[in-house]
Amino acid sequence: MHIHHLEISAHEDQKLYGSISTLNILISEIEAKSIPEEVCFKINYQIDKVNFSYRENDGLIKKQLDIAFRKILNILKRDLGIIPENYYRNLWLALGMSVFGLPLGALIATLTSNTSYLVFGMLMGIVIGIAYGSKKDKDALQENKVIILERDKNE
Repeated sequence: MHIHHLEISAHEDQKLYGSISTLNILISEIEAKSIPEEVCFKINYQIDKVNFSYRENDGLIKKQLDIAFRKILNILKRDLGIIPENYYRNLWLALGMSVFGLPLGALIATLTSNTSYLVFGMLMGIVIGIAYGSKKDKDALQENKVIILERDKNE
């Protein structure tokens, strides 16, 4: 089974052009992977909704493009474990800051009676989160479970 393509051509509206090209990059990355047929059906449904919205001259095409992009990413993550590049790094940056950094900073600030150590704890949490997230991203890349959505500007 193959993945459907967008029937939308490049627009002069720069925001719409960016959404179209991002979704086209996602589609081309999906085509490069081996995707089960039931997942293809789900992805094609989202693309067909965008194409139908465009044919009907729906004024909400930008919103429909962005919704389809997010839903396709969620389908890939939920059904196949495929994630966008730096997914875990970004996720664990926030988690590290809130789960590790804030309690660590609060502990140090309480022990030293100096509230400026709250910032120190948050920075430590960010470092821990980025390190752990980067490791998980590297593992996912080795398992071929990463989709790279940003193209090099020199290509």
